[in-house]
Order: sequence, then C-alpha cells, then structure tokens
Amino acid sequence: MFVTLTAAHRRGDRLADLKALVSGASRSARQGRAWMATAREHGIQGVIVGPEVTHGRHGWHFHQHLAVIVSTSRLADAEAAGQAVLGRYMAAISEAGGRALKQGQDVTVVWRKEDLQGYLAKGSAAWEIAAAGTGKEGRGGSRSPWDLVADADAGDRQAAELFREYAAAMPGTRSCVVTKSIADKLGIEPEEDEEAPGEEPPAQEEAEELGGVPRAQWHRLLRHGHVPAVFSVIASGGDWRAISAEIRRLDPGEAEPQRSGPVPWAISALCLAQEARALRGSMAGGSLDAAIGIAVERHRQDAKRVGRPLLLPHLPTVARLLAEGFA
Repeated sequence: MFVTLTAAHRRGDRLADLKALVSGASRSARQGRAWMATAREHGIQGVIVGPEVTHGRHGWHFHQHLAVIVSTSRLADAEAAGQAVLGRYMAAISEAGGRALKQGQDVTVVWRKEDLQGYLAKGSAAWEIAAAGTGKEGRGGSRSPWDLVADADAGDRQAAELFREYAAAMPGTRSCVVTKSIADKLGIEPEEDEEAPGEEPPAQEEAEELGGVPRAQWHRLLRHGHVPAVFSVIASGGDWRAISAEIRRLDPGEAEPQRSGPVPWAISALCLAQEARALRGSMAGGSLDAAIGIAVERHRQDAKRVGRPLLLPHLPTVARLLAEGFA
C-alpha cells in the first residue's frame, strides 16, 4: 500500500525547513508505543520511504512516498492501515507547527511489485538523472533538481541558485531504505538509518561508475557553482578522462580524482532465493540446495562475462528465506 505525505508550503519557504518538517513528522508518526500498537492492530510489517523534491510556481515541494507493507488480502483492511498511518502523520505535522491538507495526501492500495517499484522510484535521484535533459517538466511546470541543473547549464542563474540550495539541504538523505522490521522478517541485515530515509545510489547492476571525486573537492564544486559544468560533460557522453580534466580545470588545486575499480556484480538474498525457487519448479526432483547452486553458478558466469567481481549474499540466509516461504 502506498501513502503520500505532504505539507502546505508557499513560495519563499526554504527546502531545508520543508524537509525537516515532513521528514520529522513522518518519523514521529512511526515511532513509540502508540505506533507499535497501530502496527499490530493493522498488520503493518514495516515501511519503506522514498522522498521526492520538485520546484514550481509555489516554490519548493518536498514530500514522501511510503510503501506500507501490510499482511492482509482484504482491500478494506489495507486502506484502514493506510488511513491510520496518515492520521498519525497529520497529528505530528500539527504538533510540529506545520499544516497539511487532507486532500493533499494519498492512500493507494496495490498488489503488484511492479507498482511498488515505480512508486518508490519517484523520489530516486537515479531516475531523475536518467530523465534529465528530456525537456519535460513535472505537473504544473514543476522542475526536478536535475531539470534545474540542465537549466543552470543553459544560463539560468535562478536555477543555479535553486540547485545550490538543494545540494546544501539534501546530503545525508537516502531513499528506499529497508527498515529493521522488514529486514527481520526477510532475514537480512538492515542499514543503519537513524535519520529519515532519503536518497541512495542506483542499483549496482544498472549503474556504470566512471570514477570518484573526493568529498572536499565535490563540496568546493558545489559551493562555487561548478557542478552544472561537470554534469554537462557527463551528459555529452564524455569519458572519465574528459570529466576529470574538466574537474581539474574548475578546481585546479586538487589532485586528479582516482578512478574506481569495477562495480561488483551483486545479488540480494531475496532475489537469489526467488531465482532458486523458480529453478526448483523446473527441475525433476532436484533439491533447493541444488537450485541455489545452479543460480549461483549462473551469476558467477554472468559476472565473469562482464569482468566484474561477484558479490554473493549469505547463502544460509537464502536457504532460510526459501524454507520459511519468503521467496
């Protein structure tokens, strides 16, 4: 089930303030004994959060997309769980001194994993980067951070200032972080996430890492407004030599960034378990252990073919996911 959380805002509001308001209220709504009681009552197994940021004629718009995992097959029960989450968020916003309109929030029940992936991807910087430069603006003429980069590169000074504000407000946030509640049920290790979830890197299978820039140098590039120029080289298809040359030109005081090694071919425990389950169904009397072995060997061959190191999950965890019916 999906829940969208927003807050009333107006032109001139600082992005950092809106982020703190929405993220803080969302986090508060999902903490404490009252939340635990709500989760038990409605069968809520955990929550995955994806933030989204746009800028439009009413200024910054920061909101969160929540995937609320509910153990029910009844539509009415799932909707009730979503409304319970929403009610707690609305109360938390009010307590924090903010304002949220009921019609500005949303609760949608879904059953397909494809819908879950698409919904949470709304807030992912990776998808926004992939769409940058397409010339399309969001609803009502709103722009994503990467639309701002493209406009800044074209000479829009206001867009450059807005992106600098975004860059100052968003570091440290991640997206789609698996909560401890969900991780415990899947038998995987959760990421430490004391703050509200925000952005995380795209899946390694889908990304090509060209190289790395030291944190201090990246902050200097941001501070001096040079990031759009770097992104322009990337968007034009420049290789790492061209990108690092542009970085050295813009920030000559720093040594050349070091090229990263190959990105590992990584597979999660849940994905490997699902593959093994599918293989077992096509095998004549084969064991689950044998199916896991075949799935591992396939990934080993795929990783070897593209010249990347293989990063496997904890195989006993894979076996436990299969045995307990999670895959």
